Order: sequence, then C-alpha cells, then structure tokens
Amino acid sequence: TAAAFPGVARSFGYGVASSTNCSNSKAYLGFGASASGVRLADWWEFDMSSLAWRQLADFPGPGRRHPAMNWVEGPVNEIHVGLGDGVGGNYNDWWAYSIETDEWRQLENLPSVTRHHPFYFVIGTDSYAGLGHSNSAIERDFFRFDSINEAWIEEPEFASYSWLNNSIPVTTEARVAGTQFSVTGSCDSNLTLGFVLSGDGDDHGTIATGEFHVFDPAFGSWHPLPPHPGFSRWAPGSFVLQGTSRVYFLGGYDRTQQILFDDLWTVDIAPVLAAFTNTTNATFSRVNETQIMRSFDGKLGSEEIADMDSSASISGKGMSVASTFFGLCCMSLMQ
Repeated sequence: TAAAFPGVARSFGYGVASSTNCSNSKAYLGFGASASGVRLADWWEFDMSSLAWRQLADFPGPGRRHPAMNWVEGPVNEIHVGLGDGVGGNYNDWWAYSIETDEWRQLENLPSVTRHHPFYFVIGTDSYAGLGHSNSAIERDFFRFDSINEAWIEEPEFASYSWLNNSIPVTTEARVAGTQFSVTGSCDSNLTLGFVLSGDGDDHGTIATGEFHVFDPAFGSWHPLPPHPGFSRWAPGSFVLQGTSRVYFLGGYDRTQQILFDDLWTVDIAPVLAAFTNTTNATFSRVNETQIMRSFDGKLGSEEIADMDSSASISGKGMSVASTFFGLCCMSLMQ
C-alpha cells in the first residue's frame, strides 16, 4: 500500500506516539534487527493523518533490539531511547531525540547494569525504565530520569502491594519482556499513570497469570490489577487510544502452551484512574480491588478492529505494536 513502511524489513522494531496530546498525529519508530541479523539504528516519523513517512536522523549509538523508548511531552518534548542489546551485548546508555531539531544527544547512562527488554513509561516529565534482562539475571531495579534536571533517581525495587494492605507485597518477582504503557484517560486530564502487563518472570519463564500492575509515583510502589486470561506471555503488544482509558493487548508467546498468539483483548482502566484521582492520601487502604477494575471483557474480532474510530490517533508503546505498525514490529521467537 501507499503507507507501507519504506525502510528495511525487520523484527523487534519499536515505536512511540503521543499519549497526552490528542491533536498530535505523529509517531516515531525504528531500531530492530534485519533478516540478516543486522542491528538497525534508523529512525522514522509517520504521520497518521496523511499516512506519510519521513526518514529522520539516524540514531548515533549502536543499533539494537529491545530498547526502552519514552516520549517525554510538554516543555521537554523529546524522545528517550536506551538500554537494549546489539552486537556489543547489553547496553545501559540513554539518549534524547529532539523532535524540534531532528538531533540526538547522549545523556547520563542508567546508573545500573546493562540490560535488554526492560519495562518503561512516562509520567509527566519523568522517564521511567528498569527491570529487564541483564547479563546475569532478570532484574527488579527501577529508575526515574528527571528530564528537567537531567538526572537519574533510583526508585524502590519492584514490589506490588495489595490495595487493602500496604505492609506486605503480593509479589516482588523480577520480570522481563512484557508490555507497558502510560494512560491519561482524557485529552484534558492532568493525571498520567504507568502500567506493566504480562512478560516472563525471574527465571525468564512463564508467570502463572498474566500479571498486571499500576505504578504509584508518590511512593515508588505498585498495585496489582486483574491479570489477562491465561498464562503470562513473552513479548506481547499493547496500545491505548489517545484520550481514552481503554487498553488493548495482543499477541505474545505463551511458553507453557507453546502458542504464538494472534488474539486481541481490551480492558477499561477508568476505575483505576478514578481511584488515583479521588484519593487524598494515596494509600488506597479503603479501596476494594474488585471495584478497581473489571476483568478483561473479551476477545475482539477483526470486524470490531476495523470499526475503531478512524478519527482517534493510536498511542502505542512496547515490543510489538502501535496499531498501524504491527507489520513493521513483527516478532521472532528469540530471547
């Protein structure tokens, strides 16, 4: 088609679109591995309104798969890319791409071990990244990059606490290769939350459920949400329609059943946003988890996908998808 990606065919391509500016129809993507295994460093802009592609300045660091990629909007308006793996092994570097000038600059490295397939998202002007697969282990550490002061702050290691009891975590398991996203809920909201969903556990194997957690930036802790159906999945995709609280989850590999999925699920996380908006002490001790979010409401058929509101831009972050980019960001069963 006329909107086909003009770059090199690849797997493990990554892309990002605006999650807070509902008038912004641009998406940015690149990286991944070619059919011959070359780690790519090209960088592209896609206008979802005109369906036009534009090649941008190549990433000046090593080409890679499995990086973190965050669009920090507002006064910063730059895209952060770092971590991942390439011919040099795992990385812990961190870079900023200026949308205004089409230029890259290197920032301070993540103050921890190198790693690939981390989890990451943006809240305000803070760019979060961590967890993932280092040279020796699956990691639990998590970090916040203050984009105003350009400094890293170490958050508490991953621990997810019940909504009813903040004293004992329900899980502290390290994790890798899931999906993640930021959600604002509306075009006028000042609240943004970060989420991680599914992935492999601390042995790089299946987790018993498709775990779903929301990050509480006030305390650096997490709260569990109802999991997606079945076992957890390696390298699933996700996207969120701009200005909505509806999350879409698709694909991924179930290591237990050895199934590479092509399904699509959806869940509305409006009750989670409401809980964070209405609470005054952020402890959530009086919140009933069953009231926070209903279960995933079922598998969507292809007809329903075709009927999505064409006027809504797609906001996608993660391993595989941002709607239009699924073909670019196909997966192969590699670690």
